[in-house]
Amino acid sequence: MAARRRRASNARLWMPPLACLVLAALVQHACELLGESMLPGFWLHLDALYLVFPLLYLRFAHGLPQVAFTALMLDAMWPGPFGTRLVLYSLALAMMIPLRVRVRRENPLHVFWLASGMNLFVFAGFWLQTLLGPDALACVPLTRILTDLLVSELLVGFSAYWWMEFQRLVIFRSCGQDPAGFPIL
Repeated sequence: MAARRRRASNARLWMPPLACLVLAALVQHACELLGESMLPGFWLHLDALYLVFPLLYLRFAHGLPQVAFTALMLDAMWPGPFGTRLVLYSLALAMMIPLRVRVRRENPLHVFWLASGMNLFVFAGFWLQTLLGPDALACVPLTRILTDLLVSELLVGFSAYWWMEFQRLVIFRSCGQDPAGFPIL
């Protein structure tokens, strides 16, 4: 009985990184399929979806290791300098910590703006790193970059609340504890 209780209490710590890795694999596969068929070079940047749940439902001491694990696993999946996501995700999480007490996680509009802001920050960091890096993408037109940004921002903004609620529901169904009942400070 004690082992079941211990396993159930830790579900809120291991479930979000696992869900984020599954989402990242699905997004990468979808972008590759779109790139092969009709939209070459199009890529979705849904990075804020990996940060919203740890920011709004976990303490910083529990959320930062989850974000670090997710960032390192995503860096291993995609080409580029290893650790870029770790730095950008950690900075985005640290910048948004003061805002999480002002953001109502039950309000989809608050989650929309928070996720859009974090995604814009991470997107800008990636493109700044790409432009200043040794293999600068001089051949990528600005319209493609802005299209990727606009579509990613809209998709992240409208799906962040539902993705966060899905993770909360999965944790509640798997262990019977609602993550909203735990303190975040």
